[in-house]
Parts: sequence; C-alpha cells; structure tokens
Amino acid sequence: GRTYAVSTDGVNWQLPLFNIYPQSGKPTNIVLPKGGGGVLVDEAEPDPAKRYKALLAETISIGGFSGYYSADGINWTRYGTDRLVTVGSEIGHVVRDPVTRKYFAYIRPFAPKHYPKNILQKRLGAVITSDDFVNWSPMSIVLVPDEIDDAWVTNSEQRTEFYAMNGFPYGRSYLGIVPLFRITAIIQNPAEGQSGYDGPMEGQLITSRDGLAWSRMENRSPVIPSGTDYDQSI
Repeated sequence: GRTYAVSTDGVNWQLPLFNIYPQSGKPTNIVLPKGGGGVLVDEAEPDPAKRYKALLAETISIGGFSGYYSADGINWTRYGTDRLVTVGSEIGHVVRDPVTRKYFAYIRPFAPKHYPKNILQKRLGAVITSDDFVNWSPMSIVLVPDEIDDAWVTNSEQRTEFYAMNGFPYGRSYLGIVPLFRITAIIQNPAEGQSGYDGPMEGQLITSRDGLAWSRMENRSPVIPSGTDYDQSI
C-alpha cells in the first residue's frame, strides 16, 4: 500500500503507525491501497475535507486510476466506486496549475511490452487535465523517445523508454524530471519480485511553458545520474 511519513526538514523522516491497513494484526504506516500514485496538497480547495487528493494506479490488468480525498492525508475516501480515469498504467505526479486552477496528472499511457511492435507499446509520457479532479480529459502523449535516445542500441531487446513523467510549476513556467530507462536486456524468467527488464535509469530535465507541451533539453546530461548499485523498492 501507499505509506505515510512526516518530516520537519525533508531529510529526517518518521513513520507514524495506524490501524488503517494492519499487517499480521500490527499497525503500519500504510494509509492508501497498493498502487503507484500521485498525491496533491490542494491549497486552493475550499472544502477542508478534500484538502489532500490522490490518483492511484490500478493493476496493469485493470488499467486506469482511482481517486481519493482526505482532510489530513491519513484517512482517505474514494471518489465513487469505480475509476476516475480508465486509461494509463502508471502515474508520476499530480499538480494544480497556479494560473488556470486546472489539475494536471502526468501518466504513463500504456502498459509496457517485452517486445513492442510500435511506439504505443512503450513507456511514454502523457498528460490528462481536469477542472474538478473527477472528470478528466482524454490523454495527450507529450514525451516520446527519439533517435538520439536510442543511438546506443545494438540489438532488438535494447531501447530507451520513459519510466514515468513528473512536472511542477516553477515561477511562470514548469520544470520536470523524466526517469530515462535504458533497457539493456529482457529477463525471460525473473525471480520473485524481480523486473523482467534490465538496465540503468537516470533523471533528465524537461521544461514547459504551460505544463502541457513539454520539451527536452539540448544537453541531455542527467540531473540525477544513475547509481552504480542496484536497489529494490519495498
């Protein structure tokens, strides 16, 4: 599930325990169902019960995103009984534009394939928008790997994809970081908990004037370089 942590400086974190999603009869810091998600502190929301909002990805077999709201970021209520968005397979970030007050969600539009037959079977970056957080626009694909990204490729298993997409208001413009995933090999029989895709990942800077149309930098050097050790998310 999605967990809750608090910090006074952004460096040192504490994990309060709740009985919302206990495990083996013991409290945990899980406050939302399992699924990749984006959480927004909505300062412009007049209803204090909905100050926090979240979009959580359903499983790849189901697809889309369910919405949740909360007064405190701990106790959450689902919007309705079905998904708010029926497309997409992963979410990177949710923001509210400071000028238009529209909600922007940056999502992965399609589920990945081991051997994609076309661009629509790869991890890409897309944007959906909403005026009320409940009704969302059709997605618009805004980030697609190009020939520069794939200049290193030497065989059919290799390719570059965008693992997620993130964007946020910065002054009168937007900045974002895209996790660029260089897939070096496909693992045919992965161990339990292991991905079927192998390769390094790095964070590259992206920019936008309005949060909707995005551009890559001419210099694609990573702002967050790939590490030398493998990590496992838990």
